[in-house]
Amino acid sequence: MVVLLAVACGRDASPPQLSVETRPSAPSDVSTPPHVVAFDPPLGATNVDPARTVLAVTFDRAMDREGWAWVIEDKSTAPDIGESTWDAEVRTNSAPVRLEPGKTYVVWINSPQYSYFKDLQGRTATPVRWSFTTRAAAAPSSR
Repeated sequence: MVVLLAVACGRDASPPQLSVETRPSAPSDVSTPPHVVAFDPPLGATNVDPARTVLAVTFDRAMDREGWAWVIEDKSTAPDIGESTWDAEVRTNSAPVRLEPGKTYVVWINSPQYSYFKDLQGRTATPVRWSFTTRAAAAPSSR
């Protein structure tokens, strides 16, 4: 990284002095575990459309295409999840789902027991508990 520093010269009419300092680049964040940067629907969302058919998580970097772990915490809060797939950049993992109205869902992205989401260097993604709630079914109209 190159840092340019302009030095003011007070009342002197000469042009400012330019000092160039070179520093090593900051360490890359790839030394840290990968983590989710976006949930679809968002983490803690309410009023999620129960007709939605896909859940997706996006990581901060490219991940190992062979690993994934959509972990069910409890059958009573688990959506019906199908086989997941990766996008072209291998950062977003999407899974087909079937949801019901008026229900809170909980899914772990990795967990202490199941940690298959990993980056290309084999580092395990930080486990995260993801929950969201679908909106209730529309009340039948009274006519």
